[in-house]
Amino acid sequence: MSSDIASNFLIYLGFLLRDTDFRLYNRDLRVWISEYQCGTYTDLMVVKGEPEFNCVRNDEILNPMLIVEVLSPSTEAYDRGDKFRKYRSIASFCEYLLVSQTEPYIEQYHNAGW
Repeated sequence: MSSDIASNFLIYLGFLLRDTDFRLYNRDLRVWISEYQCGTYTDLMVVKGEPEFNCVRNDEILNPMLIVEVLSPSTEAYDRGDKFRKYRSIASFCEYLLVSQTEPYIEQYHNAGW
């Protein structure tokens, strides 16, 4: 079910972002969080302009601006807690969407000083 929701978001955002300077990425790439020296997978992320990669790694993006996570029972606490705290250390990161699998509900967080 999580992958269905993420796929639907990918299709919808892909449609909305066509002909713009925004690039959409799915679970194939990680976000590299320099301050914590760790990488993590997102369900979806959006980058404005060209992606910046972690040194010679072409599978770790440094500059996401929007991250979407589809919540599951096994990941919800991490997505809301430590993972979100780590994401907030990324300078380009400004929008976070948490999507429920169990009800039609989306939480949106926007950087207004976090």
